[in-house]
Amino acid sequence: MSFAKWLWNFRAPRRPRISIAPGPKVIKRRSFATYLDADITANIFLTPEEQNAFCRMDKKNIFPIPNRWGEKGATTFALERVDPALVREALLSAYS
Repeated sequence: MSFAKWLWNFRAPRRPRISIAPGPKVIKRRSFATYLDADITANIFLTPEEQNAFCRMDKKNIFPIPNRWGEKGATTFALERVDPALVREALLSAYS
């Protein structure tokens, strides 16, 4: 399933209003995830503490974005190689 379709089916405590088009998903004027189709990766905006925890789970496929956004918690997930349950957990963390 594509990330866009997967995100569309994402179930949060309160369902976010999102579009399926690639790009930032904005909730309450706050972006919490972006998708890059060319690399099949998602950038999920976590806190630095959450980022550290997720990166420890799979250092090769979950890593900080290599810039200032990454220092603030923006994290790349290689979607073809990361357990979908981890991606879902990260999205729930980023959404809350």
